[in-house]
Amino acid sequence: MLAGLRPTDPIFGKEDATANGSLTVYVNNQPVHESLTPLIGNYTELFSSVYSQIREDVPFPVTEQQILEQLKILEQEFWNQTNSE
Repeated sequence: MLAGLRPTDPIFGKEDATANGSLTVYVNNQPVHESLTPLIGNYTELFSSVYSQIREDVPFPVTEQQILEQLKILEQEFWNQTNSE
């Protein structure tokens, strides 16, 4: 919205190519690198889900257990390294 886009605009929620992620997995002890394009965000759906959960008692699409599992992953030392170059 700061960029002047509305949620109904086709490119709303689409990240710039500089936001691509990088995934490295090891296959037969060899690193395989892959560039990942972020999915298009849908904040309208998120806010609708929050509303439905609060006002209509509809289960939220992400469970508390799933959120806790994500937090465990993100709290790992690997994700919190800083580059001191």
